[in-house]
Amino acid sequence: MKRTIITIICLLGVSAARASVMKVSDHDLKISVVPYASYLKDPTKKLTITDVIASDNFNACTDPILKFGYIEASVWVKFTILNSGSREKLLQLAEASIDNVEFYQIKNGTIISSEKEIGDRSPFKNRKIPHRTCLFKIPSDPAPYTYYLRMQSGNYLTAPLILWSYETFVSDDNIALAFSWVFFAMLMVMAIYNLVVFVSVREKLYHLFYVFLNISMALHHICWKGLAYQYFFPESTAFTHGLTAFLLLLSLGIVPIFSTYYLELDRFLIFKAVSYIFFIYLIFITLHLIFFESNIMSMPTIIIGITYFIFFLGYSMVLAARGSKPARFYLSSWLFLILALILTISYTSGFFYIPIVSEYSPHIGMMMQTILLSFGLSDKIGTMRRELAVIKVDLEKKVEKRTEELHAALVEMKEINTSLTSANRDLEKAHSGKGADLPRLSNPAFSFRENRKQYLVPLEDIIYFSSQGKHTVIHTKDQDFETSQVMKSIEEKLPPSMFIRIHKQYMVNIKFISHLQHDSGGMYTLFLKDEDDSSFPVGRAFLPDLKSLIQ
Repeated sequence: MKRTIITIICLLGVSAARASVMKVSDHDLKISVVPYASYLKDPTKKLTITDVIASDNFNACTDPILKFGYIEASVWVKFTILNSGSREKLLQLAEASIDNVEFYQIKNGTIISSEKEIGDRSPFKNRKIPHRTCLFKIPSDPAPYTYYLRMQSGNYLTAPLILWSYETFVSDDNIALAFSWVFFAMLMVMAIYNLVVFVSVREKLYHLFYVFLNISMALHHICWKGLAYQYFFPESTAFTHGLTAFLLLLSLGIVPIFSTYYLELDRFLIFKAVSYIFFIYLIFITLHLIFFESNIMSMPTIIIGITYFIFFLGYSMVLAARGSKPARFYLSSWLFLILALILTISYTSGFFYIPIVSEYSPHIGMMMQTILLSFGLSDKIGTMRRELAVIKVDLEKKVEKRTEELHAALVEMKEINTSLTSANRDLEKAHSGKGADLPRLSNPAFSFRENRKQYLVPLEDIIYFSSQGKHTVIHTKDQDFETSQVMKSIEEKLPPSMFIRIHKQYMVNIKFISHLQHDSGGMYTLFLKDEDDSSFPVGRAFLPDLKSLIQ
C-alpha cells in the first residue's frame, strides 16, 4: 500500500512537470504562454540570472495575462517551450510600455543566448527584432528550452506573452498597426474638425477643451502602443516615457473640465474650481513621475477620478431624463466606453472572447465616444444658433416697432417745439410791452408726451416744478403730472416772465410767490401762496435773480 501511494505521488509529480512544458508544433498559430509560466518577484531588484535559476520561489500563473499592477519590484517570469515543429516561432511580450526587459534562453542549464536593455527606457536599436513590442525567436528543436524574462516598470505592469507562427503574427500585427493608425488619424481629424468649429462659432470654451482632449488621447495612444518610440523618438527614451505619462494624465485632467463646461456646471464656481484643482493635481503627479521616476498615482487619485465620473454620469442621466439632447449624447458616449471596458476586462480575465471586438474594444469604445460627443457638440451649437436666430428675429421686430414709435414721437415733438418756440417769442414781446398779439396768447400751455399720451397743461395752472431723479413732477392746482424731461430742458421751453428757477430741483411760477425768508446760517427759504403754503430752499446760484425779481 505504501509503495502504491509513493508511485501515485511520483506519477503526479511527473505529470505536473510535463504539464509545465509548453509543447507546440507547426499547427499551433497563436497560443498564450502564461498558463505554462511561473513568476518570481524581486523587491531588491538585484537578483541575477544565476540567482533566479537556482531559486525555488516561483509561483504558478493563474490568470490569462500576468498582471502585477503598480509594482516597485522587478518580476522574473519562467517558462519552458518544446517547439517540435520544423519552423521557428515568435514569442511576443505584447505590452509595449515596459521600462526594462531582459530575456534569457537556457538549454540543459546553460545560457544559450540573452538580450538585455530592450525595454522602452533603452534605445530602440538594442532590439534584435525591430518592433514596437519585444519579440524573441523560439527555435525548432526536439529538446525543450527554458526561458527567463525579467521585467521592471514604473507604470502598471502587465505581461501578455503570446507564441506566434511567423505568418499569423505578421497578419495580425498588420491589422493591429492599421487599427492603431486609423484610431490616431480619426482622433486627430475630430480634433481638427472641432477646432474649426470652435474658431468659426466661438460659442463656448468646452469646444476648445474637447479639441485638447482628442489631441492628448491620440498622442497618448501612439506613445502607449510604442509607435512614437519606434518611429519618432527611438533614441529619446526618457522623453517618450515622460510624454506617455503626461498625455495620459492630461487626458484624465481635461475630462472633468470639459464635462463641467459641457453640462453647464461652470455657472457654479465650486465645480469649476474643483475641476481645475484636480487638473493641476494630475500635472503635479506627472512631473513627479518624470523627474523622480516613482509612482504616486495611488488610491486618492483613483477615488477622486471615480467620484467625478459617477457624479457627471448621474448628472447627465438627470438632464437626459429632462429631455436634454446634449446630455443624452454625453451619456451614450460614456456608456459605449463602459461597455468597451467590460469587454476588455472579460477578455483579459478569460471570461469570454469575441474575435476582434474583445482585443480592440478600448479603441472601438473611445472612437464611439469621440463620435457621439462630437455629434453632441454639433447639436448643442445648432440648438444655440437656432435659439439665437429666434431671439434675433423677435428683437428686430421690437426694434422696428420702437423705431416707428420713436419716429412718430419725434415728428410730434418737433411740431410741439415749433409751437412752443413761437409761443415763447410772443410771450417775450408781451412782457416787454410789445403785446399787440397778447390776446392771442392769453392762455399759453406746457405740452409734453408720456406713455403714448399727449398732455397740454396751462401755464397759469402750474404752481411749481420739482425734480425727482430722472423725472420731473409738474404740480398744478388740481393734480400732479410726471414727465421724463429733465428740469433744464423744461426751463428752456418756459417763458422767463412766468417761471423762475430757485434751486437745482425746483422751479416756481412767479405769480404764486409769497415772500422770501432769510434763515440762520445765510440760507433762504421761498414761500408760495398756494393751498399748502409750500416752501422751498433757495440755491445760492439762483438767489441773486430771485432777489432782483422780488425787489
